[in-house]
Amino acid sequence: MKLKHLAVASAIALASAGSFASNVNVTMGNDGTLSIGASSLTGSFTDTWTISQGTFPAASLYDLASSFTSNDSVKFTSITLMDNGGSGPAFNYTINNSIGTLSIGSLSAMPGSFSWVVTVKGDVTGKFDPGSYAGQFTAAAVPEPETYALMLAGLGAIGFMARRRRKG
Repeated sequence: MKLKHLAVASAIALASAGSFASNVNVTMGNDGTLSIGASSLTGSFTDTWTISQGTFPAASLYDLASSFTSNDSVKFTSITLMDNGGSGPAFNYTINNSIGTLSIGSLSAMPGSFSWVVTVKGDVTGKFDPGSYAGQFTAAAVPEPETYALMLAGLGAIGFMARRRRKG
């Protein structure tokens, strides 16, 4: 009976040997940039990255550009970005696995609740094993409508003063 349990446990261990998952918390840099990545990947993997704001300035809306590049034999199956609360939409990256397993995506106008989750799924196939990938994020605060209104009011006041000076 013990031999049967040992055989089942060995089969489960072998089946899960090629599958990895990691959950990592990272913080956006002061300048609005962040680099992430994983190496020593084999088999199928699912990595979850939770991005927090840290000391990056708060805003109600952010413009976020990001890209992922894989190295070696990593083929992405999906890359998704969504807010950590799950209340906003999920953004799926466009994946092109025909050119060195490259995936590039660009996102705009993310919600201001600065806690995002990126899920990267893929497989390591081919002659290079283990594989790796890297991701780059650049965030910038989108100005509030009030900021634009104040700027236009200031320009209007300068124009009024210049016109008044010419007449006088």
